[in-house]
Amino acid sequence: MNSKGLILLLVLIKSTVLFAQNGQVIGKITDKKTGEELIGAAIIVEGTTMGTTTNFDGEFSMPPLDEGTYTLRVQYISYQTEIVSDVVVKEGAPTVLSIALSPADMDLGEVMVVAKANREHENMLLLEQKKAIVAVQSIGAQELSRKGIGDAESAVSKVSGVSKQEGVKNVFVRGLGDRTLATTLNGFPVPSEDPRYKNIALDMFQSDVIQSVGVDKAFTADRTGDVGSAIIDVRTKVLQSDEVLSLSVSGGVNAQAAQGTFLKTDGVNALGFANIYQGPAGGKFPDSYAFQNKLDPSAAGYVGNQSYTLSAGKQLKVNDNPLSVFVTGGYSSDVSKQDGHQRNMTNNGTIYKDMGIDKYDINTSHLLMANANYQWRKDNSLSYNFMAIHTSNQYFSELEGYDNDALQSGAERDSLLLHRQQINDNVLLVNQLYGNFRLSDKLMLDAGVAVNTVNSHEPDRRINFLYINDGKYSTYTRKGMNQRFFSDLSSQDINSRLAFTYDMGDEDRMSAISAGYTNRLTSDRFNGIQYEQRLQNTETIVFDRKEDVSFDYIYNQERFDAGQMHLERIHSYYEVNKYVHAVYANGVFQLSPSLFVTGGIGLDYVDILVDFVGELGEDGSLNGRRTNRLDQLFILPSANLKYDLNEQHTLRMGVSRTYTMPQSRELSPFEYIGMTFKERGNEELRPATNNNLDIKWDNYLSRSELLSVGAFYKLIEDPISRYSSNNAGGFLLYDNVGDVATVAGVEMELRKNLFEWGNDDRETLSRLSLGLNATYTYSQVKLHVNPASQPTEPNSQLEGAAPVIINSDISYTYRQHKRSVTGSVLFNYFSDRMYSIGYDGMPSLYEQGVPTLDVVVSGQLSSRLGVSLKCQNLLNPAFVYYRDLPSGERLELEQFRKGSAVSFGLNYTF
Repeated sequence: MNSKGLILLLVLIKSTVLFAQNGQVIGKITDKKTGEELIGAAIIVEGTTMGTTTNFDGEFSMPPLDEGTYTLRVQYISYQTEIVSDVVVKEGAPTVLSIALSPADMDLGEVMVVAKANREHENMLLLEQKKAIVAVQSIGAQELSRKGIGDAESAVSKVSGVSKQEGVKNVFVRGLGDRTLATTLNGFPVPSEDPRYKNIALDMFQSDVIQSVGVDKAFTADRTGDVGSAIIDVRTKVLQSDEVLSLSVSGGVNAQAAQGTFLKTDGVNALGFANIYQGPAGGKFPDSYAFQNKLDPSAAGYVGNQSYTLSAGKQLKVNDNPLSVFVTGGYSSDVSKQDGHQRNMTNNGTIYKDMGIDKYDINTSHLLMANANYQWRKDNSLSYNFMAIHTSNQYFSELEGYDNDALQSGAERDSLLLHRQQINDNVLLVNQLYGNFRLSDKLMLDAGVAVNTVNSHEPDRRINFLYINDGKYSTYTRKGMNQRFFSDLSSQDINSRLAFTYDMGDEDRMSAISAGYTNRLTSDRFNGIQYEQRLQNTETIVFDRKEDVSFDYIYNQERFDAGQMHLERIHSYYEVNKYVHAVYANGVFQLSPSLFVTGGIGLDYVDILVDFVGELGEDGSLNGRRTNRLDQLFILPSANLKYDLNEQHTLRMGVSRTYTMPQSRELSPFEYIGMTFKERGNEELRPATNNNLDIKWDNYLSRSELLSVGAFYKLIEDPISRYSSNNAGGFLLYDNVGDVATVAGVEMELRKNLFEWGNDDRETLSRLSLGLNATYTYSQVKLHVNPASQPTEPNSQLEGAAPVIINSDISYTYRQHKRSVTGSVLFNYFSDRMYSIGYDGMPSLYEQGVPTLDVVVSGQLSSRLGVSLKCQNLLNPAFVYYRDLPSGERLELEQFRKGSAVSFGLNYTF
């Protein structure tokens, strides 16, 4: 018998023994008015801590009980507590209950504890949105599963006003990108794993660890002030029942990657762990060619996409108080291929680069998450959360065509072959300890600390060229043509919070004031080592066919020992220390049964010190050292209003002032050479200040239906943006591009059940539902004119601001008893948007709008076995970057397709 069969046998034996000696209480909890299932309702045996919660179908199963008569207490957020007496339990015979709860009036306690409920379910998150004074939007684990969403980045891109820009990590919210976002994990900030970005890549958080993802676009004094577009908070999964043991597996294929030979870069093992080292030492001119990775790729057998997740949890008792423990671990690998072309141009429209490209990607992820939650007395809890995430992203790309800027030979159509291969290996370690403590009947304390560590490596990025002449491939020895690059980023991040809330309300009015302190102490250390390698004192090496090309034949230890190769080592680094101390005071007041107001003020002191070294000399001296410091005190007022027109209709309005700090790499003159573009920072950048206004109307059609319309306006002082000019080297640069920028728009969201049928006992359900959200955004900045550079056009959209974003889905669900099937069709679209603002005659660079279509089918074959089928990117659209020339012609600078993918998965709960 295999291990899986043995585990299943043990579980069955355990269940048989328990239920032979004890009785079982099972049942369903519903809304008394609508008959709808209530998810996350608590059922507790009076006088004990023994209990359970309802699942996604409103069903529950109590732990085995001894024979006898019991009283049960049933609780659910915004519903009246129901006491069920005289529940008789008999040995070996299940007791079946059907309990209907009546809605209750909201009170302060509900507002304070709503987040403690089961936030995996769509209805619970919609209820949270309805009760909240400040407008919030969230997507939970149930919706992630229904839409086939694999990570937090894909999750938030389904929220209104949010879109993903290809080639740029993280998302754009209301036309504003990474530097204006704030990313938190369970309310605590987490550092970025990439030196080019402020926020951690959201795709590091796989759906296996996500309870919900919240996107807050309206701001209050008690949240971080370094935000201009949204705070994205990832909430990790916690135990939702007495115990759980489940296994999920899935496999699939990308149709484009499965065609032909798949090429893999050297330096990463089969499990996705990179060979991390720093290359040969020996000062500026190394004494050996001791590189461990090959330059030539290998042909890999295509193994497809795969994912494995194991989760386990159990609720224990410590001093008669509940202690829940939950652990989940997983591995996933995703393989894809892109084919397309790259071009580049001068500011007069002359094309100097036109190359075809094939790119082979392998992305792997390992994760381990564990949390424990201990509760005692009323409203006291202490939680510990640990997370370890390892990701590896590797690609090999082959480009062929002409690039006169690279060769600089003077001919119009000099052709070349380029191999570029890159590995990014990242490790994130998170430790969080936080709790809520009732100090008195009126006073609550929320306190916590988080210690995070990030180690990010880019070991051995390899760039190699060959000159093409008469169909043959020959070496070309110009400086800068053949490089190996190693970098590592080490981040230490400690942040803490301390907040007191005093309840001043009574039975008729809710009123509370809060005050707190938060801090964040971050240290980033980045090292970059570049090796220039070129042949010297040797004849040109020629390959007759591309199939014969071998860069390992050209560059190796033997040629180095023979003096036929020049190797130069260039070492640069920067260090950024960031200290943020913030205090705030905030108040929540109920002025009438329908009118709620919050107001507060925050004070943030930010101190950033950047220490950059352009190059370490051969004797270890520091050449080109620069130090830059930013320190500023920000005063951040905010106010929010909520008015309930009636039970269904709610109006909200919020005003706030926030700021946007430049990113670490944007403040450093470090030069980064990307796959398509090169970037360089600017030491003179200043923080931007954001003045925000939000208005929103919500119509809660039912507990699962919503119609919402909102408008927003932002006035940004000293906006920061990326721009492209006709500079030497073709770098994309950063600046405060104007005095003010304006962002305004409207958002709409609809969740509607088009058809629903169920029998009287709700054992059979058939439902067709529609989800739709759409956003229109207007953005404009009047660009600065200065002696060094002048904008090509006087006004511009903001970087990443897509005027139109549409996300929609239509889902059909059929359920009968323990079996169910759900099918969803998802469509997403964003219109053309700015990638980089044009300067010095260079036209602005745009990303063409992209439609995507996915189909997801999932089913529950029994109470234990589930299946899923995902068909993603079915339209396989072209991703295009272009410039509009003065002649009216549109020039595509980059175009590629990612391919469609199909996967099948199984989930078994023991």
